[in-house]
Amino acid sequence: MEHFYFFVKIPFEGITSFDFCMDVAENYKVALVPGSAFSSWGEGFFRLSYACSFEQLEAGLNRLERYMSDKKRT
Repeated sequence: MEHFYFFVKIPFEGITSFDFCMDVAENYKVALVPGSAFSSWGEGFFRLSYACSFEQLEAGLNRLERYMSDKKRT
């Protein structure tokens, strides 16, 4: 099985990459890595990686999409 990594810009202002990742994990059960874990240049980004079945990936991405949608409304 292959694994892939994406380094994604957080689309919201005023939240650290650590707090963003913790919020997603605690409330939507998706594990992400804060960009700040890689260097100070990574602040404002998160790393998404996957090495799982398509079904698990789809479920996790759907939860992440729901988080983004819910966050935009607040």
